[in-house]
Amino acid sequence: AGENWNRGVLGIVASRLMEQYHRPAILIGIQDGFGKGSARSIAGVDLISVMGEAKEYLATFGGHKSAAGLALDACNLAMFHDVVDRALTESYGDEGAPVRELSVDANVSLGHLDGTFMQELEQLAPFGAGNPEPVLVARNVRASNVRVVGRRHLRAKFKDSTGVIDGFGFNMGKFAGDLNGEVSVAFVPREIQTHAGRRFEIQIKDIRPNES
Repeated sequence: AGENWNRGVLGIVASRLMEQYHRPAILIGIQDGFGKGSARSIAGVDLISVMGEAKEYLATFGGHKSAAGLALDACNLAMFHDVVDRALTESYGDEGAPVRELSVDANVSLGHLDGTFMQELEQLAPFGAGNPEPVLVARNVRASNVRVVGRRHLRAKFKDSTGVIDGFGFNMGKFAGDLNGEVSVAFVPREIQTHAGRRFEIQIKDIRPNES
């Protein structure tokens, strides 16, 4: 929580924090003694149930199990934090916080990621909480021109026997040293519009050594 935060971006920032740390995130902007916030959650943690444990400290709250909004008096913030923290710990159970899991929808070759493929993918839209974007995987891939940008993001070219494509991974700079051999790359394909026309790249979700 913080004073005079831009409430219009709290949901976006909460989503980024949730994705980066794989933990539920609640951000609250406080103005004139009153706080409004947004919350985002990971699979297996029901936000409405968790915040319901602290409802006596909230003015309002609502949404669904993975995304919610809330409002409260700033004087209740400390108690709200303690109750939610305890409720989250109890929801994890004896196994602790959930381990990040990534579901892959299909295996593809990089050379197939063209305009026709993207048009077919768009027929599955709109994407959202009930209809997530398909995550694809390319195997037997080699990387070149690997670099870390902005201190923590990864950019590289990826090549298999069918084609080559640029890739970008948010907060994935830690993988830069793991790209010396063949790997499997999980990703979401993106179409980028530039002044020179359109091009395609992949937004990296995970990188693993090839299975032996």
